[in-house]
Amino acid sequence: NAQNAQDGAPEEALLARMRQGFAEIFWGRQIHLEPFGSYVTDLGLPNSDGSGRSDLDVVLLFEDSNADSFHNKEVRQQLVSPTINKLADWLRRAHGITVKNVIQRARVPIVTFETKELSVDVSVQQPYGVLNSWHLRDLCASGWPGRLKALAKLIKVWAKSKEIHTAKDGALSSYGYVMLAASFLQDCGGLPALLSQGKSGSGPYFDADQALRHVLDTCSAAAAEDAGKRQQRRPRQLWKQPMPLQTDLPDSTHAEAPPADLFLAWLEWMAETVFGFAQESSGDVGKVPVERRHIVSVRRRSQEQLRADITWSPKYNEHWRPEAQDVWLLIEEPLNGENVARCVRSEGFWAIKKEVERARDFFNGGRRDDNGALPFTALLKLKPLSTRQQPPNGIGVRPGGAWQNRIATAPQGLKRPLGIGTQEPPTKRLQLAGRGVFLPSAAGVAGRPPGGFGSRAPHIAQRASLSSAPAGYGGKGGASLAGLNRPFVRPGPRPPSRPPTGAARPGPRPPSRPPPAMLGAAAGQPRLPHFGGVPGRPCLPNLGRVAARPQALVRVPPRQQGRRPAAPQYIAPLRR
Repeated sequence: NAQNAQDGAPEEALLARMRQGFAEIFWGRQIHLEPFGSYVTDLGLPNSDGSGRSDLDVVLLFEDSNADSFHNKEVRQQLVSPTINKLADWLRRAHGITVKNVIQRARVPIVTFETKELSVDVSVQQPYGVLNSWHLRDLCASGWPGRLKALAKLIKVWAKSKEIHTAKDGALSSYGYVMLAASFLQDCGGLPALLSQGKSGSGPYFDADQALRHVLDTCSAAAAEDAGKRQQRRPRQLWKQPMPLQTDLPDSTHAEAPPADLFLAWLEWMAETVFGFAQESSGDVGKVPVERRHIVSVRRRSQEQLRADITWSPKYNEHWRPEAQDVWLLIEEPLNGENVARCVRSEGFWAIKKEVERARDFFNGGRRDDNGALPFTALLKLKPLSTRQQPPNGIGVRPGGAWQNRIATAPQGLKRPLGIGTQEPPTKRLQLAGRGVFLPSAAGVAGRPPGGFGSRAPHIAQRASLSSAPAGYGGKGGASLAGLNRPFVRPGPRPPSRPPTGAARPGPRPPSRPPPAMLGAAAGQPRLPHFGGVPGRPCLPNLGRVAARPQALVRVPPRQQGRRPAAPQYIAPLRR
């Protein structure tokens, strides 16, 4: 613990700089910038470079607003979103800060940025993270000295080595593993319960506004006393002071045990208590009733009392009812009543269970060194029993092509911005086969008539009209194009969606023969303006523009002023 402890100097310097800058942005309003997460609990794992420093999570809280929650939807629109944009603008102008991502459309909107030493996430009006961090910090300072912190870090290192440490792939989050370690120590008598028994008449949990008020009151009181000591920020009306326990008691079997032996005892508790219902069930494990399971909790409550308490949870139907949807593990969030293990899916559940059983058998096989210590390092070197491969470009991102190059520099994973990577490759031009040519209209999708291609239903089309036509058009001299205003029915069977390559043009003319300069016109007669349609292909939708062909320039009559074509336009085939 002492080796991996963070000094907190870079974090404190950055927090002081941010508090000063944010106070200028929101001048005249009472705000609090509070850190939470592993920086407060000191449960972060060392980085790959051995620096022992984790990411910094902070939240900006306004005293004159409610919390950002499902019941306060106006807060997200009126306060959170504008604040996120203001923070992003200020951070972009700040020296030595690089904004990595701005996420608005998420369960918790955040701004992520980096400095030379830290990676920071900033949220707005989210009080639960602060309360949870304060509670875990005080739990680590209670009970057998250093036992919870050492066990939690061992569990997190082991879970990371076996790829069962993230919630996004169906396993358990870091906070969930810490709650498992704390509940195990409470069952062993090595950790007291700090939270009160509950609120009478209104359930044991707090809603978001109540949690926000507790955080704001605690921050105001701590700022009045000594703003430099974050350890003093504790809602005294919610839980007790940290209570260390003596280790020389007769029932303290694990009090002075080495960390690896304490980890082995946790594995046995997990296999027998937490996963015991899976051993006894013969059907779908996710549907096993709550009455046959063990609810993990850090409040001093019996299982019968916990089953009654979770009915007060605002997410009871979504998190605690296996008959409604599969629920694999039950870990109570002590403040808001949610199920911390709601993220666990079938693959993650069985992966965690198999890794727990393998680690227990690995240690129980008599594998100890000369000093009697368990080979925890050798356990970490074992390959995972199962892997759940993550998408290479984040959840829901399809790699490939220019679309992938567009998002090559965008952050991936769950914190991916919604506005990046939505450009799709252009679709191919639709083509028609048969004896008619379709002119797309503004009434529908370009290149697609109402009712679909190949429909046998008549379509009344708005036709271009000419006063007269020269002899030879359609085989009748002097025929008028006004007759085209009649309903057009596509003759013959349904054509294929794409004409075969090298398909012959209508008439006896072979494919290799170039089309004549004029169809059906005798020598010396005026040429009939061609309407730009090639049988089997749609015409240009730009009405009123000149469409170029190798044989002639074609002009489509423009629309009348203030009128739009009511239906797709069809032109009869050009016959020789």
